[in-house]
Formats: sequence, C-alpha cells, structure tokens
Amino acid sequence: MGKVVSTPGVVRIVGFGGRPAEVAAEEIEALQHLVESNCLREPWRYIPEGAHVVVENGPMAGVQGIICQNADHKRLVISVTLLQRSVAVRLEETTSISIITVPGINNYGRGAEADLAIRLLRRN
Repeated sequence: MGKVVSTPGVVRIVGFGGRPAEVAAEEIEALQHLVESNCLREPWRYIPEGAHVVVENGPMAGVQGIICQNADHKRLVISVTLLQRSVAVRLEETTSISIITVPGINNYGRGAEADLAIRLLRRN
C-alpha cells in the first residue's frame, strides 16, 4: 500500500476500520467507458437515488447510471458512490434506455407508478 500513497496527488486511501474501501466494478467500468467515448461530459451533483437505467445504443451502450431529464436534454449521471461524486453525459435524442430500477417502487412486479415512470422516461 506504500506505493499508492507515494503516488503524486494521492493524499490517503479511503477505508473503513483500517481496510481500504472498494469502489464497485460497475462504477469503474462506466467511468472507463465514458473516458474512451467522445461524449461531452460535465461535473454533476451527486444523486443518491433515481431511476437506474442502462443505455441500449450509441457510444455509451451498456453503461448503467441514473437518468436525469429536463425539457431540453436527457443526461446519464455516472457516480462513484464511495466518493459521492458524479459526472453527467448528455445523451442523444435517439438514445434508447432500459429501466433497471425505480426508487420507491417494488421493481420485481412493477406497478402503475413504475409503468408511468417508464413511459415518461421513454417519451421523446
């Protein structure tokens, strides 16, 4: 562990109980995919909850994140939960997404609220 701490820019290793904390592999893979793409990205506020989706097509295909949508744009927010930091990428209008989970709803047997959320997110 000494080599990591002596790396320029590293101050300390985040951990709990004297053991290094682990960043989820899915979060690392999503960030790597974003870095390899030519998509415009911007810092974003950390969003602990939201509709978790997977992108089905385009340069971010296969990446999971939280969808954030306003009247003009649909963004995919990718977060590192441990650090509570996020980055957002603007999705093209033709980007298809599939909903993985919707907060506050039993996502195994989706109810009317989940179906409404899905229709609203797929609108456009």
